[in-house]
Amino acid sequence: MKFKRTLYLWHRWLGIAMCLLFAMWFFSGVVMMYVGFPGLAEEERLAGLPTLNRGDIALPPAALLDDAELSELRLYSVLGRPAYLARYQNGSEQRVFADGGEPMGGVDASAALVAARLFAETSGRVVRQSPQLTTIERIDYDQWSAARHLDRHRPLYRVDLHSADGLQLYVSSLTGEVLRDTSRHERVWNWLGANLHWLYPAALRRHGELWAQLVIGVSLLGLLSIISGGVLGIWRLRLRRPYKGKRYSPYRGVMKLHHVLGLCCLLVLGSYMFSGLMSMNPWGLFSAGEGAGAQAQRYRGRAEAAASPLFSLAAVQRALAQAPFRELRWQRLAGQFYLLGYTAERRPTLLGPQDWQREEVMAERIAAGAAMLLPGRRYTVELLSDHDFYYYSHHQRYRPLPVLRLRFDDDLQSWFHVDPHSGELLGRLNRPERLRRWLYNGLHSMDFRFFLDRRPLWDVLLISLMLLGFSFAVTALWIAARRLRVRRRGSSRGSRPVLSESQTCS
Repeated sequence: MKFKRTLYLWHRWLGIAMCLLFAMWFFSGVVMMYVGFPGLAEEERLAGLPTLNRGDIALPPAALLDDAELSELRLYSVLGRPAYLARYQNGSEQRVFADGGEPMGGVDASAALVAARLFAETSGRVVRQSPQLTTIERIDYDQWSAARHLDRHRPLYRVDLHSADGLQLYVSSLTGEVLRDTSRHERVWNWLGANLHWLYPAALRRHGELWAQLVIGVSLLGLLSIISGGVLGIWRLRLRRPYKGKRYSPYRGVMKLHHVLGLCCLLVLGSYMFSGLMSMNPWGLFSAGEGAGAQAQRYRGRAEAAASPLFSLAAVQRALAQAPFRELRWQRLAGQFYLLGYTAERRPTLLGPQDWQREEVMAERIAAGAAMLLPGRRYTVELLSDHDFYYYSHHQRYRPLPVLRLRFDDDLQSWFHVDPHSGELLGRLNRPERLRRWLYNGLHSMDFRFFLDRRPLWDVLLISLMLLGFSFAVTALWIAARRLRVRRRGSSRGSRPVLSESQTCS
């Protein structure tokens, strides 16, 4: 009896503490189904880059070759001028303008404004041209620029172009590149969506480890509240020997609705809270084996850039004559460099070496790279012509088809996805990562092919579950408000209110 009383007290006060969070999570979850957190998708970035003009390129790519081994080289536009970005194996970078050869330095507010206007106009966003209607602010951190990959570009310039959709662009003070865009629609709805759902105020999010531990702690408390409520709800349910008046529940009014709804959506509540916890990869549950970055480096192999004819100015001129490319990328595969061209469409065009454009040659290069992914391990190759449970496009994620799946026989049963057209390594899924796909994406977002292929069935299912959970949370809010009101009234009279056992379940 003492244990039961203790459980009642635990559930009562945990319920009071968590009921507002439960309501907030279910409401914001519906918003997040349709409005994602602001970012800059690769196709948006490419759409904002001007087409490269081969007549503007004066510096050959070979000028970027350094004593350090080249990892990747890009040619794209910055501040309306063609520019190279070279990344090296030792982690260093070099940025130079391709038309004059001078190094790129930091940018000031006026240059950031030029970059923002050019991006908006090139991508087709309607922008008023009056300078008086443009505001620019130098910031270190705000609600929409919390991502860690932006840290090396800080401080940022936030440019408000006062367009019809409230477009704001974030420009790097290091390079002048546009790194992120937000619209008024995104900002408003994210205050009701992701910012609530993820407990995402900027002041907290900038302390990443503290934020992660807070979310994990709150999720555990939520699970305890749900489990204790489930145990109590089953204890108080009488199916074989009903209460007086043939009632299965001892409660009336909102308390009875809370009891019945709690039992009806116990599985929904538990799965949402558990999967939300799994999204944080608590205690490194899904982190195992070697990092994907080191494996990707082996796939690319070591290469001697100076020996490749792709780094000549003539090679660049020939490439830019083929299509209106926004960006060129020199990448490695199995120890050899090759060249990809990107238009406004995200999927690249293979530009060289010329023999790689034959399917059998690219297949040989991919096989050579795959052999270095996990040395000594055998693998099988599967060609996917359609999405499946582990490789699918949803929530604005770009997943090209067809794709190769390489299944290795290592201890973690690693899978790698490779674009057979470009040779790009698209991602890795080992056994812990596949488990996380089910325990997080599956349970939290219902990312199952049966539902995704039959939309709006997916929408109806998720919204129905969210409404069920939200209705339950509203009953908990009502009970919590009543409990606190009764306690406050009892305290003001100098005595503790006496409640029966049937009033203690909240």
